[in-house]
Amino acid sequence: MVKFPNQKIRSFTRRLYMKESFLSYVFTLMTGTAISGAINAAVLPILSRCYAPDSFGILSIFTGMVSLVAVWAAWRYELAIVLPDQEEDAGALMKLSFAIVVAMSLVCLVVAVTLGETLTAWFNISYMDFWLILLPISILLAGLYNVFFYWCSRNKRFDRIAIAKVFQNIATLGSQLSAFFLFTVGAGGLISGYIIGQFAGVGILATQAKGIQLLNRKSSKLSSIARHYSDFPKFASLGAFLDTAAVQIPLILLPAIFSPHIGGIYAVTDRLMRIPAGFIGSAVSQVFYQRLAQFKQNTQERKRLILSTWKYLFLLGLGPMLVIAIFGPLLFTFLLGSNWHETGIFAQILTLGFAVHFVASPTSLGIVALQRLDILFFWQLLNFLSMVGVFVVTYFFFRENIFVFLWIWTVKEAAIYAIYMVALYRAHKSHV
Repeated sequence: MVKFPNQKIRSFTRRLYMKESFLSYVFTLMTGTAISGAINAAVLPILSRCYAPDSFGILSIFTGMVSLVAVWAAWRYELAIVLPDQEEDAGALMKLSFAIVVAMSLVCLVVAVTLGETLTAWFNISYMDFWLILLPISILLAGLYNVFFYWCSRNKRFDRIAIAKVFQNIATLGSQLSAFFLFTVGAGGLISGYIIGQFAGVGILATQAKGIQLLNRKSSKLSSIARHYSDFPKFASLGAFLDTAAVQIPLILLPAIFSPHIGGIYAVTDRLMRIPAGFIGSAVSQVFYQRLAQFKQNTQERKRLILSTWKYLFLLGLGPMLVIAIFGPLLFTFLLGSNWHETGIFAQILTLGFAVHFVASPTSLGIVALQRLDILFFWQLLNFLSMVGVFVVTYFFFRENIFVFLWIWTVKEAAIYAIYMVALYRAHKSHV
């Protein structure tokens, strides 16, 4: 029997409000992400008129460093929190993850104090020396956020995740604006606001994730759990670092190769281009991961979930990407101000890569749910090596032309995420 449009709408609405439905979880996360995105879109034009591109370039270096290290913060054991059938095992993974995060943050503090200036001089970013002491604090907060994030995801507390996203964004942007108007500071206002936002996000998730009883877990249980899920530090930890590096290293190296100004232009372009992915993709990602883990033994449901997710993401992303490709310079100049005209040109070039990324990225945890971390690792290694290749070519042949770099980069991004989609589908077909 063919459903008429009004019947389809009623069917969609019923599924949307069903407490345990995929759509209800996605809608909850999308609501929080949409509010965060709306606040970000409203405040960014003000920030772009308060802070110069150079300040955003310094912020991008700081956040890039935090992201590169934070991905190791719990050795990726936090990802495994979603998987155990027993609550006791999940609680043991929580305690293990916490202990590793604290230890890693202390190691980062020692490195920042003893080797920080040497490392910044080597990368030609000595203007970051003053901010290195804040890196361990930010890395600690990022690690704790991830641990709480996956605990909430396991327990389907997607509403808590949405609330944390909104309050973190409000705290970040509000602090950055306040820092400028009260103290007329440069990059320091952006960095301090970023850390205050991290505190807010962790605080919300920690408050909502009550009753975990971390202190009641025995060390023998932690040892057995660590061994049982040892594939996560073996494969997912290094692999996730390579994956993160492919995104974050441009934010660090572009200011060093070209200038902080160019780095700031790229960072803001990247931030704006990721808003559609943040609005829809991040919401879909966690629910997709949780649901695919449920369907580990159901081939038909897995296939339906993967293909339908890609189809709807393509349809949702097509319109915004076409608008940016056609009207990028006009749109971005109107949004950010005349000093940011280059962001529109950057965005036009990067549209192809971001379009494929928008479709593939929300399913990036799919191979983890299928427990094929070996395949994921090799794809992440390929992604990292292709990123290194782009920068080697740029450094030796195109150091004076940022636009050549952007064209090479967008083609690389489109190709690498298309390869991921093929890898995920093949992993699904071979999973028994």
